[in-house]
Amino acid sequence: GMLSQYGHYTAAIVTTILDHIRENEEKGISTLLHLDNLEQILPPYQRERNKYQPQVVLPSDAEFSYSLQTSNPIINTLRNFGRELGARSQHVIVYGESRVTREELPESIARIFRRSFKLDHPTTQDLRDILLVQIMTTRMFAEKTGNDPFVPDIESQLDQVASHAVGLVGRDIQQALLNIATKKKAEWDGESYPPITDQELINELENMRLTKKVEGRSKPPLGFRPLHQ
Repeated sequence: GMLSQYGHYTAAIVTTILDHIRENEEKGISTLLHLDNLEQILPPYQRERNKYQPQVVLPSDAEFSYSLQTSNPIINTLRNFGRELGARSQHVIVYGESRVTREELPESIARIFRRSFKLDHPTTQDLRDILLVQIMTTRMFAEKTGNDPFVPDIESQLDQVASHAVGLVGRDIQQALLNIATKKKAEWDGESYPPITDQELINELENMRLTKKVEGRSKPPLGFRPLHQ
């Protein structure tokens, strides 16, 4: 998300975040850093090659420029951070998520993580909890409008809704709510729209399941490195 939004400025933003974490280490403040979608650091041509084309593919001029201006500065920033705090940190944990294997990541990034493992899909109970958190968060942001974005009894239907989200993850549920809200706003042209029902949420989650073909999708591997000894 950060790469798509900020492009080659991402390295500067990552550097700022890591500087704050360094300060937390010095102050003894416990910090968990979650690096999501590590595969996005790879230039697009490498991501496609790893997935579909095992053979070496030379980058285009645009792809080489992307590597030089966007990917490499981020990789160097993370590598330096790992070298600096890796052996001596007592308060920082770095947790990374990737949809490509450890071997397919740049070596300087893969070496940040001491071990890797796979995480199973959320259970139905996990999904119910995620739904509840997302609904509560959405309601919190909607408080200033004076309107409840959901039907009053939606919490009582969460078990049924969660059963239609099997194979999805929290990000998918968040996106489903956003999709529904966006459609309603467009249909009602800026006016107050009817609250979201459990059936609407079920329909949107089923659409996402079909789009992502979750039946055959495995949970992405995770990299994990506790920087403290």
